[in-house]
Amino acid sequence: MKLLVTAAWIFFGIDAVLVVMLLVTRNMGDDAAGRGMATGFGLVLTPLVLAVGALLFWATRTGSKAGVIAGFVIAGIPFWMLARNFIGDFSSGLSRSIRDQRRLHYAQPVLTDIARALRAGDASRVRELAGGATLDFSARNSMDLTILGFAVNQVLSNGPTEANVAGVQALLAAGARPDADILGPDKELLEYMLGGNTPEARETLRLLLQAGADPNATDKQEQRPLLFSTYLDLPELEILAAHGADLAVVDSRGDRPGWNGLMHMAYTQQWDMARFLLERGVPDDHRTPTGESLDTILAALREDGIYDTAGYQAFTAALAAKRAGRAPQGR
Repeated sequence: MKLLVTAAWIFFGIDAVLVVMLLVTRNMGDDAAGRGMATGFGLVLTPLVLAVGALLFWATRTGSKAGVIAGFVIAGIPFWMLARNFIGDFSSGLSRSIRDQRRLHYAQPVLTDIARALRAGDASRVRELAGGATLDFSARNSMDLTILGFAVNQVLSNGPTEANVAGVQALLAAGARPDADILGPDKELLEYMLGGNTPEARETLRLLLQAGADPNATDKQEQRPLLFSTYLDLPELEILAAHGADLAVVDSRGDRPGWNGLMHMAYTQQWDMARFLLERGVPDDHRTPTGESLDTILAALREDGIYDTAGYQAFTAALAAKRAGRAPQGR
């Protein structure tokens, strides 16, 4: 009982000191909302702390065990909250550590060693391990990643570095195939590569295409060609084109059936990619079965006031020049 009383009064003392600090603190921030906030909290908490002190004083004088326990519990509320947060953080950290270890585990021990080397960014170790054993490149970890998928995932989600890219390159050189499902049966490899937006992600995309990845892959959900992906940017489009992507492919989206890439890029106002497709010979006179064309899209943009943007003007000037070059020459 004496220990409980002592702990309760220690909690009360700390609470009282914290309230006094709130009362004397001028501002909790530099903005208007922060000014006086600490004092406000202090004024609200002061009667509560005094009430707890009175409860403990009465319980101590009268020997009320229930009063001491109640005072101990109430005075310790800030500490119970801190303990809960600490335990929660510790539990979350432990769970993350367990998940990380499961991600690193493959049935073939050498693959686990390679995963650890990939996580550490040790490309030379990856090359050493990959060159010294017959690897089961179809094996998957708890996240359904093959070892090549694990390496690609490092580039995409673990802070892209040259070492990450070198790890992918080492596995490709060892015979790993860039199959569409190496990131999981429900994922399309190249769909996830788009939008990486880093030099390392683009270099990895190039390596995967060189090793046989399909440049004409479609997205997993709608089966639309990657040319129409919202994540595609010009460097990625150039890489896909250099590795044989069909730039004249048409869209399968329900509200844009039969649109070609030029129409899509104009509609989404991605003028740099629109000019690239125009220069690569994608038909600018393509018309869908419902009568939509590049010209109808440009006309709609003019009606919406888009015509005065630099991108629109540069593209329409290039389009006019190309069409003028195709026009029959008068005698």
